[in-house]
Amino acid sequence: MDRSDFFYSIERFDTREGFSDTDLVLLCSKIPVVDELIQRLSRKGFKYAGDTKTDSKAYTDVDRKRIYIAKDKTAEEACLSLAYELKNAENKPRIEAVFAEFLSDAEPTIERAMQYARSILLIEADAVLNRTQVAIETGLESSLKNKKYIDIVKATRDDKELALQEIFKEMVETGTVHNGKKKAIDHYVSQYFESQRAV
Repeated sequence: MDRSDFFYSIERFDTREGFSDTDLVLLCSKIPVVDELIQRLSRKGFKYAGDTKTDSKAYTDVDRKRIYIAKDKTAEEACLSLAYELKNAENKPRIEAVFAEFLSDAEPTIERAMQYARSILLIEADAVLNRTQVAIETGLESSLKNKKYIDIVKATRDDKELALQEIFKEMVETGTVHNGKKKAIDHYVSQYFESQRAV
């Protein structure tokens, strides 16, 4: 399996205009860490599935093994979003373990909801680290919304664990989802309670 299988193996009907898939493929092929993740995850069945068709910038459906990127980005922004989502896809076993631990509580509580939200954000910190490292290495730093992540990664370059801790703290304090419309911690607390109602 190669990058063409990852990018072009499923039929998509993107309704919004935006970056060219070809530009995204070419850009990703020039960034070794991104290209290696694409190759590895393609072998595990993950595919790029086109536009999010929502106000979300990007997301990964770990069950269906599909990665979605909002079309209303530049190819550079899409590449950074893909770097983020590829790391989430790679962390599928960790995400599934958190789902199993928290999303079938007999008696949901706000304490458990906060534990769930923090557990997910800790995994997502790995994705932020990957995206930020790619941005720094490729000169795409200006495409990142939160410049504090750049400062954290540069200050902790030789200490991944410290970088993850500092990124996690920043995500808890200021992280957002849906293009900045909702605090990330609140989003995952809500997700916890919505999942309990669905059980």
